[in-house]
Amino acid sequence: MTSVMVKRLVTATLLTATLLTATLISATAFAAPREAPEGRAYYVAQTSRDGGAQLDLSFYEDELFGSCLLETTGERFEVSGFRDAGGVWRGEIYGAANDVVGEFTAEFAEQGMTMAGEWRFPPDAQAQQLRGELVALYVEEFVEKEGVEIYLSYPRFVAKSPSALLLRDQIAEDAREDADGFLERARSLRSGGGATTSEAWSRELRFEISYYRDDMVSIFIDAYEYVGGAHGQTFFAARNVALDGMRPRVFGLDAICEGDDYVEEITEAIADMLEEKDAEFDAPPTVEPTALDASALNAFTVGPVGLEFAFAPGVIDSRTFDPVFLLVPYDEIDGCLDESGPLEPLLR
Repeated sequence: MTSVMVKRLVTATLLTATLLTATLISATAFAAPREAPEGRAYYVAQTSRDGGAQLDLSFYEDELFGSCLLETTGERFEVSGFRDAGGVWRGEIYGAANDVVGEFTAEFAEQGMTMAGEWRFPPDAQAQQLRGELVALYVEEFVEKEGVEIYLSYPRFVAKSPSALLLRDQIAEDAREDADGFLERARSLRSGGGATTSEAWSRELRFEISYYRDDMVSIFIDAYEYVGGAHGQTFFAARNVALDGMRPRVFGLDAICEGDDYVEEITEAIADMLEEKDAEFDAPPTVEPTALDASALNAFTVGPVGLEFAFAPGVIDSRTFDPVFLLVPYDEIDGCLDESGPLEPLLR
């Protein structure tokens, strides 16, 4: 299945967006997610040389594969390995010419979702040896029922606080509620004669951790569904959560900005950035400072240097048929940011 990344549901599927939004905001029911050690994982390692790496890994039975990006140099390496009889993961790191340039050993504790080990790179790489711990493991589920295909992916990140534990469990519950809701809508439409049982419907929902620290997590939500017709519908959403208390606290733009003009100020920054990126688009999108409202900006994720906004095709400009992703640095919109709000740890 193919998922096209976009952030807002188009008008034809506003009902879906409403149902999902209600689920995402809910913080009342918490259910423990199903155990599933296999799946996609992000492994973040730190080194004493002030370097670091992010590994995008997949596990399948006793095999491991993926890639590693050295954050200090921008170099990317491929990773391939296996789990031996003693439970230790071992493998090799490949360079651009497909030659072996390094090796790794690691131990993976399934119960705690942690991995500790060593990743050794060639002498010319700035980060020659990395040590760290697994911070997120993605549980992947696929269900096919009554002619409906549903794919779910959600994180089992390491919980280091009570609020993080509650958030982790809530995400799993949200994913399953979304799947149940989609199946129920399919049944309703078919029973009313709106679709035939021979039509294959599909729904994909992915929760991806875009930024993580002990007191904050930013989760990007990518959804795609097909219910007949020439093409499916896609949208993006996001959940930014403060983890500095006993319960997770979801926050939006209204919590991190101050004043009455923050939407216009952010829109102006977006308009300026789009003008600089004209060459990247077949039909360069344009936007007036008053063209976007708060609802069009609510699918944003936070990061160490700025806010990343994403827009579905046609949201910014009807001629633009690709999603638009823009990272707006904090210093571009510092006039409207509340330095005492949830972003305080990032704005110090």
